[in-house]
Amino acid sequence: PAGPTAGAGGVISGMTLGTAYTVTTGNGSCISAASVSFTNLAMLLTPVTNVNQDMILVCDDDFDGIMSFDLTSNIGAITGGTSDVAVTFYNTQAEADSNTNSLTAQGFDVTAYENQNPIPPVSQEIIWVRVQNDVTGCYSVTSFTITVNTVMFTAPINLYTCDDDNDTFGFFDLSLATAQMTGGAINLEVTFHETLAEAEVGVGAIPTGVLYQNVQTSIAGQQTLYLNITDTDTGCSYTAETIVLNVLASPVVPEGPLTYALCEDVGSTDGIVVFNLLDYAENDLGIDPALFGVIFYEEMDALGNLTVQINNPGSYTNTPDQVIYIAVSNSNMDSNGDACTTVKAIILKVDSLPAADHYLEYTLCDNDYFDNMDQTQTFDLPSQLPNMIASTDGLVITYYQVWDDVTGIYSEPIQDVNLENYQNTANPQDIFVEFVNEVGCSVVKILKLTVSPNPTPLTNIEIIDTLGNNGVMEECDGNIDGSGDISEQIAIFDITQWETSIINNEDGVSVAYYITEDDAAAGINAISNPVTYNNISNPQTIYVGVINDGTGVPALGTGCTTVVQFDIHVPVPQVTVTASKDVICVDVNGVPLTNTALPVLTATVGPEEAVSYDYQWMLNGVVLPGATAQEYTVTEPGDYTVTVSGPMDFDCINYSAIQTITVSGSPDAYNASVTTLAFADSHQVVATATSSIPGIVFWYSLDGGEPTTNGTFNDVSPGIHIVTITDGQGCWSNPQEVMIVDYPHFFTPNGDGVNDTWAIIQQEGIPISQIYIFDRFGKLLKQLDPDSAGWDGTYNGSQMPATDYWFKILYIEGANNTQKEFKAHFSIKR
Repeated sequence: PAGPTAGAGGVISGMTLGTAYTVTTGNGSCISAASVSFTNLAMLLTPVTNVNQDMILVCDDDFDGIMSFDLTSNIGAITGGTSDVAVTFYNTQAEADSNTNSLTAQGFDVTAYENQNPIPPVSQEIIWVRVQNDVTGCYSVTSFTITVNTVMFTAPINLYTCDDDNDTFGFFDLSLATAQMTGGAINLEVTFHETLAEAEVGVGAIPTGVLYQNVQTSIAGQQTLYLNITDTDTGCSYTAETIVLNVLASPVVPEGPLTYALCEDVGSTDGIVVFNLLDYAENDLGIDPALFGVIFYEEMDALGNLTVQINNPGSYTNTPDQVIYIAVSNSNMDSNGDACTTVKAIILKVDSLPAADHYLEYTLCDNDYFDNMDQTQTFDLPSQLPNMIASTDGLVITYYQVWDDVTGIYSEPIQDVNLENYQNTANPQDIFVEFVNEVGCSVVKILKLTVSPNPTPLTNIEIIDTLGNNGVMEECDGNIDGSGDISEQIAIFDITQWETSIINNEDGVSVAYYITEDDAAAGINAISNPVTYNNISNPQTIYVGVINDGTGVPALGTGCTTVVQFDIHVPVPQVTVTASKDVICVDVNGVPLTNTALPVLTATVGPEEAVSYDYQWMLNGVVLPGATAQEYTVTEPGDYTVTVSGPMDFDCINYSAIQTITVSGSPDAYNASVTTLAFADSHQVVATATSSIPGIVFWYSLDGGEPTTNGTFNDVSPGIHIVTITDGQGCWSNPQEVMIVDYPHFFTPNGDGVNDTWAIIQQEGIPISQIYIFDRFGKLLKQLDPDSAGWDGTYNGSQMPATDYWFKILYIEGANNTQKEFKAHFSIKR
C-alpha cells in the first residue's frame, strides 16, 4: 500500500496501524530477492521526562562546597511516576545518549553523591539523566542541577581584654568580632551564644550593642562563645564556628592605698625631700623593671587619663601632701593592641622624726634594806615610754647599753625578755633608747637609771630587842563586860610613842602607820588617828612606813620607804568556865544529898599559866566572899561567873560567861499502875511523880524505852512490865512493876516448845475460880485448873484440829470483890 516511506538508516515512517507491509531492500539497480512481511500493530514511543527538576539548594557545612545528594530522590519528579523505565545518571549529555560511563559505572553511590569541582560560595553541577523504556529500549535524556551554597566569612580572631582587677573577669566588644568576620558584607548576620545548642537553634543571642562580661568557666579567665553566621541571600547558616574570649592578667601591684614615706631631713620641717621612685617601685612594690614598663605621672584628669609624665623618677623632689601615679605595663596585649596596664596612686609622705624627749631620769629605790642594800634594782624600761614619747604606735623601740661616741654606733641591745625586769649594772647608768618609725626614721634618747638608798630606821629585830614588851605595845581594855570576844579586847593606843626611837636619828624622813604591809609599801590608807588608835584585832601588827621625803632638811626626798613593824596587844585574860556537872542533888526538903558529889566550877584561863591570874567568883552577880580560887564548889543553885585579872597588869580583867547550876532530886510521891480492866481491848499504864521543890522534872520509861516527861503509856501488851521513874539528872530513880491480865488469841501446839499451851496471861493478877474451854459447837473440851500449865490442844488424848475455840472464865475483880464472867474465843494454828 502507498504511504510509508523509508528514510536513511532504514527507518520506516508513515505506516498505518493494522496494515500488512512487505519490505524489500535494494541499492538502486539490484533488488533483494528476499523480503520481510509484517503487520504494524503498535507505535514504539520514547519515555516522557519532566524538565527543570533541579534539586533543592543545600547549605555547606564545612566550607568545602561539597555536600551529599541522593540523586534517586529526584527520579519521581523527572519521570512523573512512570513505571517500567530505567533511570541512570551521567556527567555529560553525550554519555547519557550513548549510555556509557554512568555515575554508577564510575563507582559513585547515586544515593549519596557528592558534587564535583566545587567553587564556593555557590557550587553547581549539572547531572544528566537517561530514562529508558524497559520493553522497547526507547529512551529520553534530560538534566537537573545540584547546588551547594557556602557561607563565606573570615575566620574569627579570638578576643583579648585586660583584667583591671585580676579577678579573671573582663568586658568584650563583640561588635569588633562581627566586623572582623563579615568585612562589612551586608548579607552576613553574626550572633554570639554561650552554648552550642543555643547557637544551632538560634536562640539566646548575646546583645552586641553593649559590652559583654565573660562568665566563670573551668578555665579561669577564658570562655568560648558559639557563633551562628547566616547568609541572608541564601538563608544558609554556619554554627560550627567558635570564638574564645581571653581575660589577660594585668600587672599585680600591692592592694590598698600606696604610701611612699621618707624621713624628714635633719633640721628641716618643710616636708620636702628627694624621692627615688624607681627604687620604690622595684624594692617596695616588687616591680621588676626588666619585666614591666613603669612610668610615673604627676596628674590624672577627670576621665582617668594620666598627664604630666615624671621624667626624673630616680631623684624626684616632691611638693607637700603630693599624690602621684604609677602606670605598670606587662607584655600582655588586648585586642586593640594596648598593653595591660595597672595604675595606682602613690602618696608621697614625709614623716617627721619620732618626737621623743631627749633625756629622762628613771629612779627606783634599792630593792634591799639596811646592810643588804647593793645599789641595784630591777627596772621596767618600757614603763617609762609614756614619759618619753606621746605615742609608740608604729614605732620599733630598741634599748642599747653601750654608745661609742667616736663612731656613733649603739651596741649591746637589751633582749626583749629582759626589758621589764632589767637589772642595772652601774649606778647611775645611761640606757640609749632608739625610736624607729614605719619608714625607718629614728632618734636615740637617753634614759638614766638611778638607784636611791632606803631609810634605815630600827630593824624589826631591834624593835623587839629594845622597845616595849619584846617589841609589843600593850594597853588594857577599860570596858570589859565578860563576853571575851574582840569587842572586849579593844584599847586606845598612842602608836606614835616609839616614833623617835624607830627613826633612829635619821634626817629627812617622816613616819606614817598602816594596817597592812602592802599599804605601807605603797604609802596609801595611812592610819588617820595614830595617837588615839583603837586596835581591830588582838594582837594586831602595826606597819611603820619610814619615807625619805626631805622632812627637816633643805633637800628633795627620794620617796624611798622602809617598812618595819611592831605588835599592839590588849592583854585581856581568856577565860571559860566548865562545870563537873550542872545540877545539885537534893532530898525532898531541898537539902543536898550527902551521897552525891556537888558541882565543881573550874576557870580555864590563858594565855599565861593559871597561877598568874587572880579570880573572884560571883553568884547571880553578887560577889562570893572568899571565892578567889581557880575552882569553886557549888552548894546552891543559880548563875555563876568568875572575874579574871592579870597576869602582869591587874587592871586588865575579863568576865566569864554565865554557868547556871540547877537542883534535882526525889519526889514527894510517885506511883505506876494499870488503869484498864483485865481482858480489855487495849491496856493503859499511868505513872506519876510530884515534888514541892520548883524546877524538878520527872521522866518515865516503860521497859527501858526512851524516857519521856509524859507518864501515860497506851496499847501496853499483856504481862509484867517495869515503869522506871527518874529525875533525869542522875539524882533519883525508881522502878515500878505493873501487871496486865489478858489471854492469848492463838497458840501453836506443835511440840517445838514455843507457845505450845494456852493459858491466861498473868492469871495470878486476879482470883480465877473456873476456866472452861469449848469447841465451836459448845461442847466442853477442857476444864482448866487456874494454877495449871494450860491446855495442850488435845481432847481425850487426840489433837484437836486448827480452828476457833471458846472459853469462859469466872473470876473476882474490883474493890467489892465482884464475881465476873468473861467469854471469848481463840485459835489453834498448826
